[in-house]
Amino acid sequence: MKLAGPVTDAFGDYWYKGKAELTSYTLEQARYGEIRQGNAVLIFVTEDFSRSKQVKLDNPAQAGNDSVNVLKLNFTKNFNTGIYPYSMMTSVFTPVQRQLNPQTLKITSSSQEWCGHTFVQMNLNDQGYRVQQNSYFEQDGDKTLSLGEPYRKMNYGQPFASIQRISLPASYNS
Repeated sequence: MKLAGPVTDAFGDYWYKGKAELTSYTLEQARYGEIRQGNAVLIFVTEDFSRSKQVKLDNPAQAGNDSVNVLKLNFTKNFNTGIYPYSMMTSVFTPVQRQLNPQTLKITSSSQEWCGHTFVQMNLNDQGYRVQQNSYFEQDGDKTLSLGEPYRKMNYGQPFASIQRISLPASYNS
């Protein structure tokens, strides 16, 4: 796979206006053995991001070389299961300059429903990805693990797809 080169003027003209791109879909989500109706929204926006802290920068000009421009995806899903609602969100932070920064820096995913809340976060480091999982389910509990060197070399999209191979809280696997 060839990684994208320098940012083109057309890309900059579209993505660096401080606006987001939103796409909304009708959702059919399997949960508790049934297909549930709901809504899904994809929100794409560019942001200045800290490589070291892996957070959106408040003042990018002061960050120097720590600042990297990312294309952020927020993917939301909302649906009802009987009497209570589910709200799920995944955020993916991938550098725009793929030749300089080929790996996704951070992925977070959360699920909220009336029983409780679960959260998974993956952060890129020198060894691969550090994964933190927090769950209200006893069988899942709170965990921290590392995904080593093979994951460090993944290209865009692979970390997002590979998150399904991690032992995720039960609320993600249904």
